[in-house]
Amino acid sequence: MLLHDREGKEALRILKQFIKKNRTPSGLIFHSRHDTPLIETNVLHDGLYPALKALNLPKAGLHAFRHGCNRRWELAGLNPAVHRQQMGHSSAAMTARYTGEIPLQHVRQAFSGLKTRQLENMENEPAA
Repeated sequence: MLLHDREGKEALRILKQFIKKNRTPSGLIFHSRHDTPLIETNVLHDGLYPALKALNLPKAGLHAFRHGCNRRWELAGLNPAVHRQQMGHSSAAMTARYTGEIPLQHVRQAFSGLKTRQLENMENEPAA
């Protein structure tokens, strides 16, 4: 799903409604039943691991999302200084260490022949 297409705009609208309806005294959107921050192990065991198992994907921790986000920003052409700052890295070398092992130009070339709908399907369908 892309945020600028019809589905993306609808998803953002629903998310904004969810956030508006689910405000708590702590201000947390996702919280425990006691309105305290979620504990990482609970998120992993109750949410992420069952989802990965249902998708037949290997177990991975929350840090794996940082790698994916890092690569998506790189592919989107985000300014490297902004990219580094958002990732909280102290140097460009640190950011480079966590980008994909495949050179960026090869990744762009591989995806350049695909249409947007094909890319969306690849993101939203389980891996083979």
